[in-house]
Order: sequence, then structure tokens, then C-alpha cells
Amino acid sequence: MYSDSISIGYTPTVREELEGEANVYRLHRNGGDSSTIIQKVDTLHTAMKEHWKFSWDVIHLNVGLHDLKYVVGNKLDKGKGKQVSTRWEYEQNLRNAIGYFSRIAPDAKIIYATTTPVPIGEPGRHVIDAIRYNRVAMDLLKDYPEIVVNDLYTLTLSNQETWWTQPGNVHFNETGRAAQGKQVADHIREALARDS
Repeated sequence: MYSDSISIGYTPTVREELEGEANVYRLHRNGGDSSTIIQKVDTLHTAMKEHWKFSWDVIHLNVGLHDLKYVVGNKLDKGKGKQVSTRWEYEQNLRNAIGYFSRIAPDAKIIYATTTPVPIGEPGRHVIDAIRYNRVAMDLLKDYPEIVVNDLYTLTLSNQETWWTQPGNVHFNETGRAAQGKQVADHIREALARDS
């Protein structure tokens, strides 16, 4: 699994749900914005080189929350900050990442998870940008019909007010993380069952 801090929250549920069915590996740190995907997976590959005696069956990819944020230095600031990645840059980074994963794991099934909603009052992100960046990803994925979409945005949207850790925070409480993790595990399980 390659993702940002949202996946840090749901990974324990994914591992529990898939115990005995799959070995679940997640990037050892926050995935950050889409421009860092290839470099971070290369680092992971190097770190696990001696232990990497397997090929990936499924890659679950989600990036976006760090791309659409506005920052001044390291501080979130949607009023005065600069956006980390424009939508055009995000699209190019996703296209590059898909090509990269297709090269290093040509037999793996790729699942793309949509970016979760941004709450009102979030200091460095606009609510509408999650919709815009998801739209960019969906348009791009028309070029890759083999990639399955896991719509975490829609799952989360109707529950966001009860799942936030606190108002204006993009992270989720235990109930939200568990529901997201179950949906991720279901998508991975379905991908493993296809063509096997």
C-alpha cells in the first residue's frame, strides 16, 4: 500500500481483515505528495532488497491530500500559501507512478483510492480541491481501464462529521479508520481473486 497518513490509520484494519490471505506491506512512512512516490518506493525497494524475494500481487495507491494543500514553508496556510502540486503536476505525477508500478510489478493489479474529503475549516486545504483532484485522477484513469477505483471519498463523505478526529482535521477516528480499512481490504481481496 502506498499512501499518506490516512492509510497509516486504516492499515491495521487491512492487516487484520486479510490475515491468512495476504501479506500487507505499507510504505514505512507518510507517502506525502505525488511527486515523491517513485523515490520513496525505490528507497523501500533498496531497504528490503535482501528480503524482496516475492512479486507484488496488488498495489493499492492513494495520494492527493498532500498535493492539494497550501503551505508557507512547512506550515499549512490556504490564505497565503502556495499549493504543493497543481492539478496538471498531480496528473503527470500519477501517470509517472502508474508507469513506474507497471514496470517494477508488471503482473500486479493496481487499485487507485480516491482522496478523502477535506473538512470545512481545515487550515491548509480547500474543501472543493478534494473533488477537483479526484476528478483529475478519474479522467486520467480512463487511459488505464485495468486499474480499479476504490472510492474512499464517497464512503467517507456521508460519515465525515462522525468520523473526524476533530473539526477541521483531515484525519479520522477509530470508527472511520476501521470502515476505510475494511473497504480497502475488500478491494484487495477482490483483486487477489481475479485471474487467480
